[in-house]
Amino acid sequence: MITRMKLGLAAIFVWLSLTSTLPAQNTATEIIQSLKPVWDTQTAAILNIDLERFEVSKLVEQLIAESDSGTPFEHRRLKKVASNYERALSKLHELGAIDLNVIFKLGTLVSENRLIVFRCRDEASADLVAASLNDFSGLFGFGTRVEAKGRLVFEGDSTWVRQSVDSPAWRQMHTAEELEALENGLKACKNAPVRFAFALSPDQTRALVEFDPQKFAAVQTESAASIQNLLWTSIALDMQKKRFQFRMQTASPDSATAIGAKIAESVSAVANLPQLAANLPALKNGLVSFHPRIDQSTIQLDLNDQRFDSALKAVATPLYRAIRYQRYTQGMMRVREIMIALHNYHDAHDHFPPLASTDKNGKPLLSWRVQVLPFLEGGRQLYDQFKLDEPWDSPHNKPLIEKIPTAFAIPGSQQGSGKTCIVAPVGDDTAFSTSGVRLQDIADGDGTSRTIAIMEAAENAAVIWTKPDDLTIDQDRLISRLVEPGGDGFCAGFCDASAHYMPKDIDAQTLHRALTFNDGESIEIPGITIPLPTHSAPQELKPNPNYNPLSEIPEFWFNELIPAMYVISGLSGG
Repeated sequence: MITRMKLGLAAIFVWLSLTSTLPAQNTATEIIQSLKPVWDTQTAAILNIDLERFEVSKLVEQLIAESDSGTPFEHRRLKKVASNYERALSKLHELGAIDLNVIFKLGTLVSENRLIVFRCRDEASADLVAASLNDFSGLFGFGTRVEAKGRLVFEGDSTWVRQSVDSPAWRQMHTAEELEALENGLKACKNAPVRFAFALSPDQTRALVEFDPQKFAAVQTESAASIQNLLWTSIALDMQKKRFQFRMQTASPDSATAIGAKIAESVSAVANLPQLAANLPALKNGLVSFHPRIDQSTIQLDLNDQRFDSALKAVATPLYRAIRYQRYTQGMMRVREIMIALHNYHDAHDHFPPLASTDKNGKPLLSWRVQVLPFLEGGRQLYDQFKLDEPWDSPHNKPLIEKIPTAFAIPGSQQGSGKTCIVAPVGDDTAFSTSGVRLQDIADGDGTSRTIAIMEAAENAAVIWTKPDDLTIDQDRLISRLVEPGGDGFCAGFCDASAHYMPKDIDAQTLHRALTFNDGESIEIPGITIPLPTHSAPQELKPNPNYNPLSEIPEFWFNELIPAMYVISGLSGG
C-alpha cells in the first residue's frame, strides 16, 4: 500500500503536468454546484481541468529537454501520447465540453475506479461528447460506462455512474460545510487552468483510522500536527504563466506551524538520502531550497518565473522516470492479464488456443486473440459479435477490428487503428500451434517458468489484432522486431502466467530457446525482472540512470504527515 501511495504522489504531479495550460472560465462555486449529482459522503477530492486551451505537447517538450533520462524511442512515444491527448481533448472541447473533472472517493482510492465528469455547454453538446468518448476510450483508459444527463457527461465505474445519473434520494449527501471545504480549496487556486483540491470530512478521517488503525494512528492524536486540524489542501498549475501554487489550510496558526514543521522535517529527510544526492542532484538542491511559508493558518508555497523554471528542472528527471516506470509496469500488467486469460482458456479447453481458428479446409479464420476474448474482462460481449465461421476480414467481422480491447491496444494510440503489438512466437515447439498445446507438455519439457508464450513486439511489427498474424521465430531479426529503435527491452509473458521485462542484449540463441519448450536444454534467462527500480549498494553511491527516488522516501512521510494524500494514490492506477 505504501508503494501505491508513493506512485500516487508521482502520478498526481505527472497528471497535473501533462494537463497544464488550460485557462479557467468557471468559478469554484459554479463547479461545485453543477456537480451536485456526484457529491456524497465518500467524495474526497476533485481535479478540474479547463479545456479552453490545451498545450500538453509544449510541456512534454520542456520535460524532455530538462530531463537526463529516456531513450529516443521513449521521447518519441511520450510526444505521440501527448499529441493524442491534445487532439482528443481539443475534439471534445469543439463538441461542447467546457472542462474535465476527475472525482475521487475515499472508498476507491487505491483502485482504478474514479469518476470522470465533463461539463458541457448544453444538453445537445453533452450527447455529442458522450458519443465521442467511445472513440477515445483506449487513449484515456476510462471505465465501462458513459452516460449523459443534462449538461453533464459521466464516465467511469458502472455503479458510480448509475448512482450519479439516478441520484437516488436515499444517498447520504455531503453537508454544506463539507462541500464548502472542497469549494474553498478550488477557490484558493484562483484562475489556474488546472486545479486540484481535497478535503477530508470528520467521518472520512474516522474511516481511515478504522481501515488501518496502525498506519493512521497519528490521525487520532490531539496534537496540533494531527490531520484532524487539516481543513483542505489545493494545488494550482499554470504553465503559460509559469505559476505553481500549493495551499494547505489548517484549523489554527498553531496547527499551521506544527504541520509546516512536519513537512519541513520530512522534506529534509528526503533531501538527505545519499542515493538522491548521487543520482538526482538537481532534485536534492530543489528540496533543500524548499521553504513553504506560514501565513496565519495557511501553509503556502508559490513558484513563479525563475523559481518555476528551476523547479521544473529539478523535477524533470524524476517525473520522466516515473513516466518511464509506468510504461514498464503497464506493459507487464497488460501481458500478465492476457496470460491469466490464456490460463483460464486452458482450464476450459485443456489446452492453449491454437494460433488461429480454421475452416473445414484448414484455412485460418480468426487469431488466438479473438479466441481468448471470453476470458478477458468485458470481452465476452465483443466475442459474441464475431461470426466464428468467417475470416477476420469478412464483411461482418472486419468492422470489429476497430473495437480492439484495451489489453491488446498499443499504449497511447487512439481507438480505431485495430493494431496490436501482443504477438505469439510462431515455430516448432512453441506454446501455440495449429491444434493447441497443453501445459503439461510444456511442464514436461523445459518448464512453464522458462518458456515464453507471448511478447509485446515493437510497433513496427504490430499486426491487426483479429488477423491470424504473429511473429515467426527468426534468430537474425527477432530482437529488432521485439525492441523499439532506441528501446532497452521488451515485455514477455511466460507459460506459468508470469510477466517479465527482457533486456535488449539477451543472447539471440538464449531467446530462441526460451521461445520453445521441447529443446531439452535448461537455461537461465538474464534480466528476468523489471530494470526499474534498481539501486546501487549504499556504500557505492554510483550514479544509476534507473534510480527511482520514490522507493526510498521514509515511511513516516506517508504514515504521519498527510494521510489525506491517500486520496492521490488512486491516480497511480494500480
